[in-house]
Amino acid sequence: MKLSDIDKLITTLDFGDISIDIDRILNEDALLDLPYSTKILYKLFASGASDKEIQRATGIPLSSIVWGRYDFWEKSRSAVAWAILAREMTKAMPPKRTNRKSHSENEDFLVIGENEELDDNGDLIRVGLGKFEQSKFKLHEEGNALRHCSIIILVGWLDPAQGNSLSFFVANEVSKLYTTLVKDGREEIVLPSHVYQIPGGHVERQDCDFRHNDYITHDELEKAYSAACLREAREEIYFKHQKRSELNESDFIPLWTDDFDSDGSDIKVIGRNWEKSKVYLLKYTGKGAPGDVRFRDKWKGAWITDGVAKKDWIAKSQTYESLLEDYRQAPSRLVYYDALARCLERISGDPELLDRIIRFLL
Repeated sequence: MKLSDIDKLITTLDFGDISIDIDRILNEDALLDLPYSTKILYKLFASGASDKEIQRATGIPLSSIVWGRYDFWEKSRSAVAWAILAREMTKAMPPKRTNRKSHSENEDFLVIGENEELDDNGDLIRVGLGKFEQSKFKLHEEGNALRHCSIIILVGWLDPAQGNSLSFFVANEVSKLYTTLVKDGREEIVLPSHVYQIPGGHVERQDCDFRHNDYITHDELEKAYSAACLREAREEIYFKHQKRSELNESDFIPLWTDDFDSDGSDIKVIGRNWEKSKVYLLKYTGKGAPGDVRFRDKWKGAWITDGVAKKDWIAKSQTYESLLEDYRQAPSRLVYYDALARCLERISGDPELLDRIIRFLL
């Protein structure tokens, strides 16, 4: 943490004019890393809800709520003392040493324009090229979102334990994000049992092999997607039976490319999500035992710090039919991140695509 970060904390404690966003602080995982249930409780504590009101709204046992409130005050008292102590001690101390790799230009995100040139069949010839953007939050800025390129990776296999049924590996990231829905203009807290996620990420400068500055051709974009897919897979996917460096392009097939534009009205996300996504299928060849597949993710702090939060989830195999049934029963996309929801919608409406997926996994 930098001295300027501590100053922010002290300013907050002094109740200055700084604008406080409870949601952003609760999701400051690079520092706080609060469990999902704790974020829910703290959000309701901040709203002034009583213990019994919280119990009725969430179903959390009253004893857990009472303990949570007591624990919050104990942590707060300690935090105030630590913040003041840190402010005084760090006046003469050198900055904290860190082994975290600093951001490089190669990690900037590919931004593209709305202007696309298509052939007579409607296939992309080239698309306008925007600047490369360093900040992921800038991509989703409300009112000024940037259209960017992303990849989505489905990790699939024919699970022998399920009669060789088509199955995908998903991670339950319910602890990563506390969620609200807006109904009739009012914000309501919701407690899902799961929030399913699959690997993926943004196309970065290091994935691109072109030198011009005003457009990117179809072939150049496809090469960038392919490079991003392999890089993200090696960064985010762990197989017990295979080293990350052993993953190569022959382990994947591209499925489709779509344009996605969402204002985040279904799931409370940061601003607008506006992307041109390429979906890939990765064939899993292991045994599928618990812990054999893990998904890894890292992201920057939301407000107070520029630190990086890192998570490691055990990914579990679920049949395509069970995922689809669960998704259709959900009142919204609440229990699925956009990536998996979009994949289920597309596959369920395209029998030829479903057949192609199964044939690749045979």
